[in-house]
Amino acid sequence: MTIKRFSFLLSHLHLNDDSREPKRNETGYDKLYKVKPVLNILYETYTHFYNPTVNQSIDESMIKFKGRSSMKQYMPMNPIKRGYKVWVKADENGYVCEFHIYTGKVGNKTENLLGERVVKDVNRTLVHKKYRIFFDNFFTTVNLMSSLLTDWIFACGTVGKDRKDLPKKQCSEKNMSSGESQFRNSYKGVRCLKWIVKTAISFLSNYHDSSVILQVTRRQKDGSLKVVTFPQMAKDYNSYMGCVDKADMLYEISRKSKKWFHRLFWYFVDVTIVNAFILYKLLFPEKTFLLKDFRLSVVDHMIGVPNRAKSGRPVTEPSLKPKKLGL
Repeated sequence: MTIKRFSFLLSHLHLNDDSREPKRNETGYDKLYKVKPVLNILYETYTHFYNPTVNQSIDESMIKFKGRSSMKQYMPMNPIKRGYKVWVKADENGYVCEFHIYTGKVGNKTENLLGERVVKDVNRTLVHKKYRIFFDNFFTTVNLMSSLLTDWIFACGTVGKDRKDLPKKQCSEKNMSSGESQFRNSYKGVRCLKWIVKTAISFLSNYHDSSVILQVTRRQKDGSLKVVTFPQMAKDYNSYMGCVDKADMLYEISRKSKKWFHRLFWYFVDVTIVNAFILYKLLFPEKTFLLKDFRLSVVDHMIGVPNRAKSGRPVTEPSLKPKKLGL
């Protein structure tokens, strides 16, 4: 395929019928209308063909985009500062189980409990299945933990010290040494743990035993080993919180596009390929197959021409005899 033909096909790529798209003030208006059919199919496919691991995490992922779009977000503290924000739930293998694209605030009102609402929306398929979900302090609230526990969804996450309904009677950080921890349990089944490392880190969990403290060794600057305390709640959080980051490291496609929905389309094409590669590795663990080779194999099977004849002048082997240099 020539580049002109590829550009022509790309300019005519549409994922929905634009003539039926509702206007902004009409009922049924959806900012994701142009990509909605593809998103619905992928959402059902990701959840239907794979049973995720017990431990999963929820985090935000950014799709780089600098064009014009009302859904574009600006995150100055992130590596990708401008683009679309996607709420992603991934498991230990890096498989993207569910996703929700953030389309921005509705009207002029700011949603106060956005993180709590996102966690509930993403975990609707896990009700009464006793999965373990991990997330950071953007999502964590006491009310969310107790609500997930009633649905038999186990959760753990860091929490900001200014969150509502946290225990009031806690030791001051000045009176606690490094490695020391304290915990409080509520009658709703929510446990709060405060752990001192270099600074104070607070956790909330609805299934951990806060009193379980481990002993681990840490190497100091002078090379010596020091035994420090490590709560089980903090250990599990550090082990399973990076599932979404693991999934982000596998994505490679970063195709620029002036059309906003093309950027979303290419992103989810890449997510689908990575999910398929994870399934392939689980089905055939004995095969050493790299992600790059898997991508090329998918392309060859979709094109249907695995042994394409090369065009152009045939390459002749170079002569092994030394050439005579004329004077």
